[in-house]
Amino acid sequence: MKNNHTFVICTYKDSPYLEECIRALECQTIKSDIIISTSTPTPNVEKLAELHNIPLYTHNQGGSIGKDWNYGFAIPKTKYLTLAHQDDVFLKDFLETNITKLEENKGAVLAFTNYSEIDKNSKIIRKNRNIKIKNLMLIPIGLFDRSSFVRNLIFSFGDPICSPTITYNMNILSGFRFSETICAAIDWEAFYRINKIRGKWIYTDEILMYHRIHDESETSKKIEFSRRTEEERIMFQKYWPKPIAEIILRQYVKAQKANITAKEK
Repeated sequence: MKNNHTFVICTYKDSPYLEECIRALECQTIKSDIIISTSTPTPNVEKLAELHNIPLYTHNQGGSIGKDWNYGFAIPKTKYLTLAHQDDVFLKDFLETNITKLEENKGAVLAFTNYSEIDKNSKIIRKNRNIKIKNLMLIPIGLFDRSSFVRNLIFSFGDPICSPTITYNMNILSGFRFSETICAAIDWEAFYRINKIRGKWIYTDEILMYHRIHDESETSKKIEFSRRTEEERIMFQKYWPKPIAEIILRQYVKAQKANITAKEK
């Protein structure tokens, strides 16, 4: 599988978890290219890239998550690509599972897996109500993997997919670009547009990635600001009339508070 897939680690400044992420990618059961992309290079990032013999790409197009992701998304020339978050941990079977599913289903747009949340000490966080609801929302996406209607229905109540678990088929998504104006709901907005492309979304319900929740994570920071709520309002209004969108949004915001509660324990 060498040169068939690339892990793109989009880094922002220094993360104490970056090397743990790198080592997890190096330990995958099948080979993959690994690169680092950043608009904020630091001596530590440069040192880790050299130590692990990973190409480091720097750019001055920062200013939003979308700009960083778009730069990293455009670098590889491999058929498949995974955007790896610098704080997360990928279990050894993650890549083989996604690639096998994609190779078995020619024309599939993407493949993704289930996940668990971990804290700053790499301990698994007990599933809260929010995560349990997301797991239920993923079931119909997996059962009706060709149905854009089912995906739209699920996304109309929120985004249950953890974006680092996705492996993209770049033969289909080579020209795709993430929004450069939306930050907290960037993956949800991307799914809204990708869902318009015909093809399977393949879901594996096995937990093969650990998503880290901690004080400095982008998710945690955005939840603490009103911008996330405003972006979620925009997303709900893509699916519902404004009055209904507001009702759903209020419940969704309550559920998101579980993220803050989990990281404080």
